[in-house]
Amino acid sequence: SVLKLMFKYKGESYNNVEYFKASKELVKGHDYSVAGAVEHMIRYSDNNAYFVLYNAIISSTLKQTYTYLDIPTPDSDNYIISARTYGSFFRILYNSTFLSREYSEQALNLLSQTEFDQGIVAGVPKSITVAHKFGERQTATGEKYLHDCGIVYEKSLPYMLCVMTKGNDFEAMADAIADV
Repeated sequence: SVLKLMFKYKGESYNNVEYFKASKELVKGHDYSVAGAVEHMIRYSDNNAYFVLYNAIISSTLKQTYTYLDIPTPDSDNYIISARTYGSFFRILYNSTFLSREYSEQALNLLSQTEFDQGIVAGVPKSITVAHKFGERQTATGEKYLHDCGIVYEKSLPYMLCVMTKGNDFEAMADAIADV
């Protein structure tokens, strides 16, 4: 029922600082369901949707979820997550150990529709499905990070891959991830 809740997007754009821009973002003044915002956040990497959803979640609920999953709680803008921890979200979805099988499969299906076609996706044949999520960040000191993590559904044996990079050029980092 939470996914069906509706809201009017009133915020400003948070997509102006990203190198890999969202191709589609929430529009100020338009009505969206929570499910629609989740789709924007995952499929288009829309930071507007992320902030709407993040601000709608009671911080104690978010902390309880992270604690339950035995994952360090994000507590600042300088939150650092390891590849192992990042990958654990995909393991949890793949094994349906937190959400029901139905919702885990819906989440993985949505993650396989992301528009970001660099990184992991660029390194495997187009015939192979990849459920993944990338993230980028640039610090105040100019350090750039690009990470991509997901499940590669290779026919004989699906596998998880997380690659985290740090450098000066987002395109070069995306190429490095594809090379891995």
